[in-house]
Amino acid sequence: MFDFTSSIKLSSKEYKKYNKLRGALFACFVLLSMFFVQRFIFPLQHFFYNSSIDSLANTISKPYETKDGTSFSVATYGQFDTATIELILPKDSPKLPKDTSLAIKKSYRAFLSPISTTKYTKHEVQTYTIGDKFYLQKDETLYPVISENAFNSYIFKNNTLLPDKDSLPQNLTISKEVVGFAPATLISSKDAIYVTDGETRHPFQDERAFKALGYNFDNVIKSTSQERALHKKAKLFTVRSTHPSGTIFYAEDTKHTFIFDDDTLNKIPTTSIALDNAIPAQEASKNTVSICTLKKSLLPRHYKCTADLKSIENFSGNTFQFSLLDAPNTQIQKSHIQLSTTPNKKSLFERIEAIKRKINTYYE
Repeated sequence: MFDFTSSIKLSSKEYKKYNKLRGALFACFVLLSMFFVQRFIFPLQHFFYNSSIDSLANTISKPYETKDGTSFSVATYGQFDTATIELILPKDSPKLPKDTSLAIKKSYRAFLSPISTTKYTKHEVQTYTIGDKFYLQKDETLYPVISENAFNSYIFKNNTLLPDKDSLPQNLTISKEVVGFAPATLISSKDAIYVTDGETRHPFQDERAFKALGYNFDNVIKSTSQERALHKKAKLFTVRSTHPSGTIFYAEDTKHTFIFDDDTLNKIPTTSIALDNAIPAQEASKNTVSICTLKKSLLPRHYKCTADLKSIENFSGNTFQFSLLDAPNTQIQKSHIQLSTTPNKKSLFERIEAIKRKINTYYE
């Protein structure tokens, strides 16, 4: 291998030099191959935050407050079993308490929202079918729904059939304003798939983002240009986007069904139609954490720790949430997170199986 001089005669001294160079070339080839295979089979991703630059350039979210303390999150496509976290605090901020713990959760960002304790009924809508026309009731007004296609997207409707408008209750009036699809409905055109968010619709960045957010192609509704026109086109829906209000989640471990609305998870009855439209998740992901203890480095206000993510890596979701336990209102100047997969026999076979599943999905 790598013998390019089979027809060239070399002296003994030259041949020794040539063999050394050939050996070095072979070693470089092996090392580069190993590096490529490791990066392809065992993914590695870096995320950064800097408080002094534009938020769009940061791949770690701006710190926000949760019940546990100051939190931040990253969104990703991959599956990882190790996280290395580095934090740098501003010069004028207080130091972190000794052995401050960092708790890590994995799920969808929306599913990590708090669960409401009050009964939720906003998902239930009253509708009317009058002849071949469809109406959605809001307060004491009926709004025409643009099509039967859009009407069917309201999956939790109590529909009343009436022969004509004259049979309407006297307290109801009909608006001239036409409405479209239900919130969080997946619709498609010839060129793109969108998710509705009220009066807007977000095109998915790509198939990877669609799948990373837990969506199912079976739930996509084909739409016409007239139907889509009622929902103004908005910014791209990426892996970093939060599911819109109206999204349904089904917790496979507890058999509970939730609808996401106003930054809250609301429990609703588990019905067959809800299951057909739900994104699978696990309620345990809301409470199961991986813990690492931040240690101060030699650099001022610089902290670092490495966490084992094996207890949470198999949960559904594209978001890792990091929380400084019992450290509210912590100011962070810079942060760096590295997510990686430990190379070993088990993870090798798991990654190969995952790659096979992706290939089968793309070419089915």
